[in-house]
Amino acid sequence: MPKLRIYLLLLSFFTINCFANQAFENGSLINAIRGVGDQLLLQSADSTSRVLPVLQTEDEFLLSFEVELEIVPDSLVSIVKSQFSRIELRDNYLVEVISCDSNMVVYSYLKLQDASRDMLACKMRTLPKACYQIKFSLSEPEYKAHLKTEDEAIVDNIGFNKMWLILIFIAVLLGSILIYFLRKKTHSDSTDSAIRLGKFHFKAADATLILKEERIDLSIKEADLLQLLHESLNQTVERDVILKEVWGDEGDYVGRTLDVFISKLRKKLSADPEVKIMNVRGVGYRLVVG
Repeated sequence: MPKLRIYLLLLSFFTINCFANQAFENGSLINAIRGVGDQLLLQSADSTSRVLPVLQTEDEFLLSFEVELEIVPDSLVSIVKSQFSRIELRDNYLVEVISCDSNMVVYSYLKLQDASRDMLACKMRTLPKACYQIKFSLSEPEYKAHLKTEDEAIVDNIGFNKMWLILIFIAVLLGSILIYFLRKKTHSDSTDSAIRLGKFHFKAADATLILKEERIDLSIKEADLLQLLHESLNQTVERDVILKEVWGDEGDYVGRTLDVFISKLRKKLSADPEVKIMNVRGVGYRLVVG
């Protein structure tokens, strides 16, 4: 369970961090766009009218006003540059002034990181007082994509690689969580088919004792010995029978070897006081449960 908590915490942290960073960046950009609106209103000698909430659709942001205003194109370029420089915006962006009446673009310009490639319209006269919306697009038009500089391509590649690294990390975490649950299910299935021994589950084939979430490994001899004693639960098994069944003709039984293995088993079973291996003096051993 602690491992699962760690996996979930890591997954939550990176997921939230990704979304939080995106939300923070978008929030900063929206504030900068609202700043553009405020400056344009002030330029029109209007310090009381409101800038309407900025509408966002993917990489496009729409700035609207509750009143009509006139727009000086050169000033618009300067104001946008000033506001965006405060948030250190590195993206290329397209600015379009749209007439509310005709829904047509009446002025636009493209700002690129390489200033020599900026696409600014020739000096224009002031746009007359009317209802306008200003759309900011962070994605370059497709017909300009091939104009990216080598530096911009490197930056884009870094961003692309970062995205893939995050996705791979999330996939690894999800895979780890899946493996955890599969192992837990296997463990559960194994537990269900194991021998119930007090609080323990004894799996002779795997030479393991399971107590809640704890796995206690047994040696092959310990597992064979415990299984033999369990087959005669609450009955005495003679020493000669144990030696023959567990050690047979292997020839590796010397002196007090049996007593040593009994002592090791008692220690591993000590977590449950209801499970005991009793010594029947001069005869053998008895496994008692309860």
